[in-house]
Amino acid sequence: MRPAAARCARVAAATSCWQRSGVPRPAPDLLQDSGSGVDPHISVAAARQQLPRLARERQLPLAELERLLRQNLDGLAAGSTPIQSR
Repeated sequence: MRPAAARCARVAAATSCWQRSGVPRPAPDLLQDSGSGVDPHISVAAARQQLPRLARERQLPLAELERLLRQNLDGLAAGSTPIQSR
C-alpha cells in the first residue's frame, strides 16, 4: 500500500473509532499519529472531545475536568465555552 493510501486508511480507522466512542466529528489532531505517541500541545477542540470519556473512565466530574482544562489553556483558547455532557 502506498504511504498516502496507508495514511488515509489510518485516519479512516481512527475516525470510526472516535465516532463509536461518541465523538461524531473528531478534531483533526485526534486522527493523526505522533512520532512520540505523546502530544502535549493538542488543540482545545481535541482536549474537549476527550473530556466526557475521561470523566467516565476516571469517575471524575466533567465540570472538574473542564475547570482544569480552562486553568491550563495557553493564549487565545482561554475564551472557550464549556462542553456538554453526553
